[in-house]
Amino acid sequence: MQVELLLTILTILLLGFLFSTALIDVTSGFLPDVCTVAIVILALCIAFLTHSLASSLLGAVVSFGVFGSQWMLSRGRAIGTGDIFFASALGLWLGFSGTVFMIFFCYAIGAIVVGVLLLLQKISRKQRIVFGPFLAVGAFLSYVDVQQLFVLL
Repeated sequence: MQVELLLTILTILLLGFLFSTALIDVTSGFLPDVCTVAIVILALCIAFLTHSLASSLLGAVVSFGVFGSQWMLSRGRAIGTGDIFFASALGLWLGFSGTVFMIFFCYAIGAIVVGVLLLLQKISRKQRIVFGPFLAVGAFLSYVDVQQLFVLL
């Protein structure tokens, strides 16, 4: 029972950092390292308590690989280094399968939102789009196990 309470507290703290980081990125265009490091520490604690360290490490590696590759291929124009580390921290929290869904959700939601904003001419094609909020929403949807909704449909 005490482990479940500790997991709940750690998860609430992690969610607080998740949404705070996304809000900071929206308002400043910057993902603070201190928030990412806090998420890493909380994710590691959760992984140790749930005995899912291998999956967590694989999630971080997959996130780092996907977003790091995107950064390298675009020479840093498509995504920032803060996004790479933020995504890797989230992968550490979500584990391998959760990371796969996070990546799907963040790109799908980002494409929809940016597409609508472009159609409404609220943004231009040359405008810089912050990606942290899409990562945060994708991670949250993956965490709450949204993929189960598809089974119900």
